[in-house]
Amino acid sequence: MDLALVTAKTGQLDEACAAAHTAIATGQIPPSNYWRITEVVNAVKPLPEAAELREAYHELTSS
Repeated sequence: MDLALVTAKTGQLDEACAAAHTAIATGQIPPSNYWRITEVVNAVKPLPEAAELREAYHELTSS
């Protein structure tokens, strides 16, 4: 998630989205770090793949 946050903050939205999606897929993100994913999800909203990231995030947080 660190990579996803940094790339989002530097405007590299494609890379941020991919890094966040990879991090979510590991299933190793503790609930205390969900806010970090939220920041990336909000930053990448303009991208077409943002919907897929949002869906992965919702699956993670609803389980």
